[in-house]
Amino acid sequence: MPAERAPMRKVREVLRLRHALGVSERQIAVTIGVSRSTVGEYLRRAAVIGITWPVPEGLDDAELERRLFTPPTFDETPARPLPDWRQVHKEVAERLKDEYLEKMFRDDMPKALFEFSLVGPDDLPPTRQSTTDDG
Repeated sequence: MPAERAPMRKVREVLRLRHALGVSERQIAVTIGVSRSTVGEYLRRAAVIGITWPVPEGLDDAELERRLFTPPTFDETPARPLPDWRQVHKEVAERLKDEYLEKMFRDDMPKALFEFSLVGPDDLPPTRQSTTDDG
């Protein structure tokens, strides 16, 4: 579970300390009370969207949070269409039924009879033609 995000005033303070005063990430982390990796992540995200100190006027906390923490390529539609789960269920059920029947016949039928049932008509030896005359 991801950690809870710091308030935007702390993010603004990170930007101010780094860009206005040149304080190190480690010192910022101690001053603000967050981890050094969190400070680095905030600075990296701000650099990606081009925000430094001073934060542009008119950029309220909600907009700053949206820009920093919303993926730039967020798309509501999935990349691939979802499967038709009814069809998947049907295919799996048919396959399981076939496997069950095969196992049942294999276990209950004598081995020779089972092997014979797997032989197709083309695999059988040719039968002898009757040589008797009926007329």
